[in-house]
Order: sequence, then structure tokens, then C-alpha cells
Amino acid sequence: MRPWKRRDRIFDEFFRDFEEEFREIEDNISRIFEEAERMSREPGDGKPIIYGFSMRVGPEGEPKIEKFGNIPTGYDKPQTTDEREPLIDVIEKDKEIMVVAELPGIDKEDISLYVLEDTVEIDVDTATRRYHKRLTLPGRVKSDTTRSTHKNGVLEITLERAEEKKREQTRVKVE
Repeated sequence: MRPWKRRDRIFDEFFRDFEEEFREIEDNISRIFEEAERMSREPGDGKPIIYGFSMRVGPEGEPKIEKFGNIPTGYDKPQTTDEREPLIDVIEKDKEIMVVAELPGIDKEDISLYVLEDTVEIDVDTATRRYHKRLTLPGRVKSDTTRSTHKNGVLEITLERAEEKKREQTRVKVE
């Protein structure tokens, strides 16, 4: 037996293992592309999928992440709704709280804005777009002094902080 024939068999076995590995990789890639194509047809029946988030550091130094878009939270599979959640930013000042909401493609007449003592609710329902957001504010506000402006798709809401009621402690005699 010639020494180079034996060497050829070793190389053949070595490369056969490589060929198997490459075939498996190719099969996996094909499966991934097929699944991606299937999933791209499923979620929203032709509706655009909108999802994003905003990250910032709050006054206490803790990070805050705000999600926005039209994919409801808590779902394993992407599902879309006609209603979008606008990108919101909350700016706290000493005597006021400012809420900035991005509402592209909306006229000010289409915006319904509701303010409670610690909540802001924004509703928009037009033929082309729907937005909804209920936001819990970082403090109590005076709802009757609220001001808002809308310009170029940006809604700015200025809320005056309410005086925090002083909590009084009363000593009760135990009998």
C-alpha cells in the first residue's frame, strides 16, 4: 500500500465531516428564512408594525424606559392594533410638569385631552390614525390651570403642580 493513498482517505473523512456541517448550516439558514417570510405575512394584515422606546434618567437617578407604537405589551407573538401609543416625554420642574407627546399627522382639532389630579389621557381618532395614551404623572397637578399647544405634530402640555397636602399626625390615647 502506498503511503499517499492512506493519506487521501484521512483527508476524505476530514472533508466529509465539513460537508455535513455545511449542509446542516445551509438547512438551518433556509429554515430561518422560511420562518421569517411566514412571520412577515402574519402579524397585522398589511398594517405597519410600529414599536420603539425612549430611555432617560429620572431625577432620582433611576433609568426610565417608555415604550411606544402599536404593538400591545405582554404578547409573545407580534400583534398590531389600529391604535398607536405616542412617544411621550415628561419633564419635571419645581412648580410644573411638562408632558411632550409626538403625534405626527394630526391636527389640533382631532386631539381629546383629559387631565385628572395625577393622570393625563390623550385620545386621537381620525380616519388615518388613532393614538391613545394614559399617563400617570409623577405628582399631583391642578387640572384647571393646564395649558397645551400643538405645533408640527408635537403636543406640549404644561401642568401646574398642586400643593402637597401636609399630613398631620395625631396622637391617640389608647384606653
